Amino acid sequence: MGAQELHVVTGAFGYSGKYIAARLLQAGHRVRTLTNSVDRPNPFGGRVEASPFHFADKAKLVESLRGVAVFYNTYWVRFKIDAIGPETFTYRELVREIGAIIGKPKPIISIPPSLGYGAGWLIGKFTGDVVITREEIEGLMQDLLCTKSPPAGSTRLTDWARAHAATLGQHYASELARRRDRQVAYIKPAGT
Repeated sequence: MGAQELHVVTGAFGYSGKYIAARLLQAGHRVRTLTNSVDRPNPFGGRVEASPFHFADKAKLVESLRGVAVFYNTYWVRFKIDAIGPETFTYRELVREIGAIIGKPKPIISIPPSLGYGAGWLIGKFTGDVVITREEIEGLMQDLLCTKSPPAGSTRLTDWARAHAATLGQHYASELARRRDRQVAYIKPAGT
């Protein structure tokens, strides 16, 4: 691959996408983002060109991808940690491990999926967010959180969590709030 190849990253001004875009820029690539937030401040000082998503308009989508060497899709990746690193966890193991690392282990109880969705919906109403969807519950029940593929990252989640244990879980990041105002830059919580 040439150093000036055009790479497209969905959501390069958001959580996962900004890390991919930063690495691509560091490697000398041209970077474009497809985003619903074209008016949000560009954290890369204009080095990443912003184009709107055109998922509903195939011709415009094709045009925004013309000449692209590599496409990185982070669309609807809800979390900013690489879950396919050198460690693999079931959902229960992940919850237990994070709880132990931050010094706040919690009991885990099994409940019917419909009750879990209902509880998530209710919490979502209080937080003004989408805590969990039916599709995510179905995916968890089908073990889609786990993968048999080789690690894509080199950072161990447990090492990262230990390094950030003092601030991990201290601030709530609303999935919907960060998507509502498409003109305001994402703000990092204090201490992170």
